[in-house]
Amino acid sequence: MVNLANVQNEILDYYNKDPTKEEHRLEKGAKQRLEFLITRELLKQYLPKKGKILDVGSGPGRYAIALAKLGYEVVLLDPSIKNLKLAEKLFKKNRLMAGGIILGKAEDLSGFKSGSFDAVISLGGPFSHIMEKKLRYKAAAEISRVVKRNAPVFISVMGRLSMLQFYVRRNYKEILAPYFKNWLKTGDYFGGFGFTAFHGFNQGELESLFTSNKIRKIKTVGLEGFASYPNIRKLNDMERNKKVWDIWVRTHMSVMENPTIVGVSEHMLFVGRKI
Repeated sequence: MVNLANVQNEILDYYNKDPTKEEHRLEKGAKQRLEFLITRELLKQYLPKKGKILDVGSGPGRYAIALAKLGYEVVLLDPSIKNLKLAEKLFKKNRLMAGGIILGKAEDLSGFKSGSFDAVISLGGPFSHIMEKKLRYKAAAEISRVVKRNAPVFISVMGRLSMLQFYVRRNYKEILAPYFKNWLKTGDYFGGFGFTAFHGFNQGELESLFTSNKIRKIKTVGLEGFASYPNIRKLNDMERNKKVWDIWVRTHMSVMENPTIVGVSEHMLFVGRKI
C-alpha cells in the first residue's frame, strides 16, 4: 500500500529543491515554448479584459508575471515555500505587484470568499501532483466556488498516454519497470524513475473533474501534440527556421482539439466557464 502522505511530501521536496528549474522550464526548448505559446493564446482569447485572477499551483510565477504585466491583479497560491519566495523576488525584479503570494494547497481555498475571482488558472500540471482522487475533486470544487459566475477557468495537466511516446522514442527499457502496468491502468506514477510522482490524465477524466463541479467546457486542447517526445535536437532546429516553425505552429493549432492530439500531448489544457 502506497503512503500518499509520504508521496505528497516527496513531490513538495522535489519542487523545493530547485525552484529555478521550474522558473526556466518553459524556455528550455521548442517543446516547452510551444506549451507556453498555446497556453498564452488561449488565455488571451478567453480571459476578461481586466480583473482578479487566482493562480493555483503558481510555482515561481511564470504565468502570473506575464498576466501582471498585462494589468491583471494576480494572487499566487502554491504549497512550495521556495517557489513562492522566488516568485516574490521575480515580481520585485519586474517592478510588479502581486495581489497576494500565499502558501497553500488547491484543495483548501477556505481563505477566499465564494465568487472572489474573475478567473482561475492552474497551469503546467499542478493538478497532476494531487495524487488522491477525492482531493482532486475537492480542489476542483474549491476552484468552482471561488470563481465568479461566467468566469473562465484554465487547467492544464500531464497526459497519461504521452508517456508511450517516451518509451518508443527515448527509453523503451522503462516498459520493464515495475510501475508500468499500474501507471497505464490508473495513471498513477509514484516516482523513483527520474521524475517525481504524478497522475496522468485522460481527456474525459480531466473534463468530468470540472464539468461535475459546475464548470462548462469550452474546449480541451493538446498543448504539444506530436511535439511531446520527438527528437529534441530536430525540434529545436525546426524552431530556428521561422517559416517552417510558423507552419508547424499553425498546423498544430488547427488540430489541437482533436482527441488524438489531446491524448498524445505531454500536457493537455481544459478551458471552461463557471455556470
